[in-house]
Amino acid sequence: IVDTRENEMFALNHIGGTFNIPFTNSFTNWSGWLLDYAEPFYLIVDEGQIEEVMQALVSIGLDNVGGFFDTEVLAQWAHEGKALQSYEISTPDKLAEKVLSSAVTIVDVRGKSEFDEGRVPGAHHFLLGRLPQTFQAIPTDKPIVLTCETGGRSAIAASILQAKGVRDVINMMGGYRDWAGAKLPVEKNGA
Repeated sequence: IVDTRENEMFALNHIGGTFNIPFTNSFTNWSGWLLDYAEPFYLIVDEGQIEEVMQALVSIGLDNVGGFFDTEVLAQWAHEGKALQSYEISTPDKLAEKVLSSAVTIVDVRGKSEFDEGRVPGAHHFLLGRLPQTFQAIPTDKPIVLTCETGGRSAIAASILQAKGVRDVINMMGGYRDWAGAKLPVEKNGA
């Protein structure tokens, strides 16, 4: 099940086992990377966006939508007493001490060239598009902080990890851009 709401809304409450691919300019890009073209999938989508979302998916060959639920399904789910999940959102300034003391595992989901140009110290690199296949190699003995350039891709990554059963995930909003902008330590290849 793919929840198409904005990542901040998804982080606050979502149905367990769902991925979050927000319906933004990069929706078709990440849908193409992360959804299985051979298996049916379901959508949680705002009723007013159903036609537009379906057109976007069909435009890249993802025409095996099994069905969809309006976003009101979340309220119904909670009303029926079923638990909703959430994950933490934080910022570089609030996470810096934990990151620099290795109290958390930092996972960077940007492209390799972005990662090589500069990253949060100690970051493990896991390309977002391959995360559903590679996530098991991420150490889970500490909370996992996910980062990218600004926080959008890492939000998708947080949803993937949580859907795969990893519970202690934190999305670093502002990502590497805000980390470097705050003059916090960075690592670079060859430096």
